[in-house]
Amino acid sequence: MQSSVLALIVDDDPGNRGEIAAHLKNMNHRYREAGNVSSAKELLAKEKFDYVVLDLCIPMEPENAYTDKTFGKGLLSHILNEFDRRLPVLVVSGVAKDPADIVEIMKLARSEGGLVSYVVKPFNSKGNADISKEIRDLLDEKAKKLTQAPGKNGKRERKPSPDGSDRINLDCKRSGHRQWRIEVNDQPVVIGQKMLNILIQFGRAQRHWKGKKNDRHLAEVDYKAFGIGERGEDSDLSSLLTKIKDRLWPCLKHSIIVGKKGKWKLGATIVNVEKADPHYEP
Repeated sequence: MQSSVLALIVDDDPGNRGEIAAHLKNMNHRYREAGNVSSAKELLAKEKFDYVVLDLCIPMEPENAYTDKTFGKGLLSHILNEFDRRLPVLVVSGVAKDPADIVEIMKLARSEGGLVSYVVKPFNSKGNADISKEIRDLLDEKAKKLTQAPGKNGKRERKPSPDGSDRINLDCKRSGHRQWRIEVNDQPVVIGQKMLNILIQFGRAQRHWKGKKNDRHLAEVDYKAFGIGERGEDSDLSSLLTKIKDRLWPCLKHSIIVGKKGKWKLGATIVNVEKADPHYEP
């Protein structure tokens, strides 16, 4: 029986992709293939992958065969940012063998909390890491990260009460089907359509705030205004608000989303809500 694990192989050389695919088949993993940055981004936006095997020296577009390791590094940064550091990446390269390159890549990944490992081509060279073992280790690390909240003793680190200084910029850019890229304190975050709808509702409430401008984060939204669920805190809305909090948490300085008696406050200041208004989907 085939595994539900789905991988994305990104390598411009069909022979290399075939060699990588052979390892994945032995692990009973499914896979998709991309030969350039553009195709990889399209697949990442369409399907939910469990991990990526990424060659660094790849072209940007299908019609341009020019390859450069800076393109692969750019795609690695894209994956770390777009998927909230939760999508494991196994970097494979026969070009970036210089220790300085490896240190740079791992430093970038680990500093951003990414799940990244590295294997040098050819895969069967003496003393080289086993590609299958590296993938299994990454998936194990991913599982631990998803089941353990950040902070000491498995508890999420407590953040100060909201004061409105956190800024959520809704000048959003499309990042796939029903996926949007926003900025939280100038850091990119990808959210789904329902999450965007909720943030737009908070932004609209703040836009019509009658009090002091610096207190806009205190604007309340009744749960009925979100158009989700029937029972307030027991509805699907509560789950969505939790998901928003989890998604934005790494970029925030303060806690957000406070609810009482069916009314909710975001705690962060929404900017550019007027640019997101046209993308609201009831």
